[in-house]
Amino acid sequence: DYYDCLLLEDDKLGIIICDVTGHGFYSGLFVAMAKSCLHTQVKIDYSPQKVMEAMNHAISLSMKRGLLMPCCYIVIDCRTNILTYSNAGHPCPYHYSLSTNSLEQLSPTDNILGIRGFEETKFTKEERTWEEGDLLVLYSDGITEAEDANEELFGDERLEKIILENSEKSATYIKDCILNALSVHCRGTAQSDDITLVVAKAM
Repeated sequence: DYYDCLLLEDDKLGIIICDVTGHGFYSGLFVAMAKSCLHTQVKIDYSPQKVMEAMNHAISLSMKRGLLMPCCYIVIDCRTNILTYSNAGHPCPYHYSLSTNSLEQLSPTDNILGIRGFEETKFTKEERTWEEGDLLVLYSDGITEAEDANEELFGDERLEKIILENSEKSATYIKDCILNALSVHCRGTAQSDDITLVVAKAM
């Protein structure tokens, strides 16, 4: 897993989360390549679609074939209160809107990064409002697919319930609440996947 937060020009914030398939040296190399490409590309054009295109092209040139990278990249404009994102097959982040008291997912806009034959794919973006009190919850599938001793998944419903019941709390509180609930659910059962969680709140 890889996540990052970047302060961009003109009062914008970039948030990214990725999950390379597999484990070991080449998976780690993919993460390093993705991070290097991201930090270089945002200096040229930090728009979600351009970042995704650059990262897709970079990892597609890797000598190791067969590794893929679901990824979601979000840019928040704090001046215009607009959230723009591209989601390349990553588990859909949650956006809680205070004004409508609704919880929606940032649905995939494009294919997973690194698919052979799609090195030059043009990526797309989606926009939505980002207002005071809104929440973003980004996570890897290591959270929703975490199992207890009976192989019951933590699942989407538990995650959604925690977000809705604590939407007025701080980002830190919500993060801790999710991780605590995950710990209670798993009850010490060893997990086979990485667990990554990012929570952001508009103030």
